[in-house]
Amino acid sequence: MEKVFVYGTLRQGEQYHDLLGDSRLFSLLALAKGTLADTGSGYPVLLETEGTVAGELYEVTAEVLQRLDELEEYYGPGDPRNDYERVVTEVTTDTGVTEAWIYVYRHTHQQYAAIPEGDWKLYRLKANGELLYFAYGSCMDLRRIQLAGREEDFSSVEGCGVAEGFQVAFTLPLADGGRADLVETSGKRKVRCTGSHRSVWLIICMCGKVWRKAYTALLSCRCSLRTGRPMQR
Repeated sequence: MEKVFVYGTLRQGEQYHDLLGDSRLFSLLALAKGTLADTGSGYPVLLETEGTVAGELYEVTAEVLQRLDELEEYYGPGDPRNDYERVVTEVTTDTGVTEAWIYVYRHTHQQYAAIPEGDWKLYRLKANGELLYFAYGSCMDLRRIQLAGREEDFSSVEGCGVAEGFQVAFTLPLADGGRADLVETSGKRKVRCTGSHRSVWLIICMCGKVWRKAYTALLSCRCSLRTGRPMQR
């Protein structure tokens, strides 16, 4: 089995996610080094530059990997026909750092608009206008919201939601007790964070049956992400 980091139309709910078949989801909220850019054609490209890209990490068979190569028009290492190169990179998850394949764009001379926050799904959600915000921890504290003068932002409550596959943890110890964070359930190792936040998208289960896309904020984990390296024969 191979690990593959996906960041665009192969993610859950996107156009080509079905190509992953029954591949095991290793992490829903994974991070890799690079910059995402919007091609304007309904998909992003990843450039090997400084920055952080959000995506999902899967374990795939050789057959699935071949399907992904065909989608990305990858013919082999260094082939001049390649639109993308498939390289090995470090991916950070709530269980630590692991290596995985990633598809990086070859045609760096083309100028595309960078995607803020490096998250294709969050970028598309924000483009739709009105969003659902999944509140947890102190963001459900009405008194805190009132003191901050943000009652209007939290006045329209859609209902109770559940972020399945996650648990609440206090990953940033502080003098007043720390800050709540969401950690993937499979993440049993201790996670240490910088104290800054990053926005992410989630699928929320409401009333036990209705699934809605929403965004929330997680604490940013302290991690060292390195640029990918070419595939070895």
